[in-house]
Amino acid sequence: MARRITLDNSKSMTMKKAFKEFMTHSTVKGLSLKTIKFYEENIGYFFKVIPDNTLCVEVDFITVQDYILHMQKQTLSKTTIATRTRAIRAFLYFCMEREYIEKFKIKIPKEEEIIKQTYTEDEIRKLLREPKKPSFTEYRNYVAVALMLATGVRVTTAINIKVKDLDFENSCIMLKTTKNKKHQIMPMSSALKQTLMLYLRAWDPSEDDYLFCNVYGKQLTDSGFKHEIAKYNKSRGITKTSCHLFRHTFSKYYIISGGDIFRLQKLLGHSSLDMVKKYVNMYGNDLNDGFDNLNMLDNVQNNRQRLRIK
Repeated sequence: MARRITLDNSKSMTMKKAFKEFMTHSTVKGLSLKTIKFYEENIGYFFKVIPDNTLCVEVDFITVQDYILHMQKQTLSKTTIATRTRAIRAFLYFCMEREYIEKFKIKIPKEEEIIKQTYTEDEIRKLLREPKKPSFTEYRNYVAVALMLATGVRVTTAINIKVKDLDFENSCIMLKTTKNKKHQIMPMSSALKQTLMLYLRAWDPSEDDYLFCNVYGKQLTDSGFKHEIAKYNKSRGITKTSCHLFRHTFSKYYIISGGDIFRLQKLLGHSSLDMVKKYVNMYGNDLNDGFDNLNMLDNVQNNRQRLRIK
């Protein structure tokens, strides 16, 4: 006999019980551990403010507005307020879909537009200086930095690349572990292709080996990879150690080199243009550098002036 499931009456559903449902739903949906922890932490702040045993039906637009005002009075940064509001919006929209809460719109407060730091050209040159008689770990880290600069992939994606995911014939890399859970084909530049081929020739791994493994041939962890890159950067005299800065650096130089933002969206694996637009806004001043030399109007007029002078 099939087991009968009895659903709670939506009018008696408490916020805490709904949150447990939300977290179970998020786990079953296959969201990353990082996202799960993000929800636990940031929605947790909301539960510290609302009374215990608050019913879902008691939550409305005013509740959210009061919570945002509460955060503003705590003098939290605009970015922190936006982040916490984004988390509770995901949870409350889940409750609305389950009809525990009446539907209403939740607008994310405007956050500070911070210029994201990138590696400078001088720092990149130092990081990409080919090591002489390197150890396995130094050579691996050198290649890992080259790959991140050439593709802008996240750490989680990089550590999950296997040798068999490299297609040298078609000059591309199959990315199987991405934030949006979708497989992605990443173009492989000529310089990266040569770097990877020399690396594999020196190491001679099997097709099932991870591209960036430890000295025992085991896959590097997320934290282990970051630690290794930080150590490598410092050994080259670079104080910046964030792996994510390579993603920002890739995006910046792609934009200022005239790259198409729609293609950049695909390369970065974003579902919308929102983040790409932020990159364009952040690096707007860099777009002006050398613009006259690339602009057709300026080139034509400058050529006319040269002819008149002659």
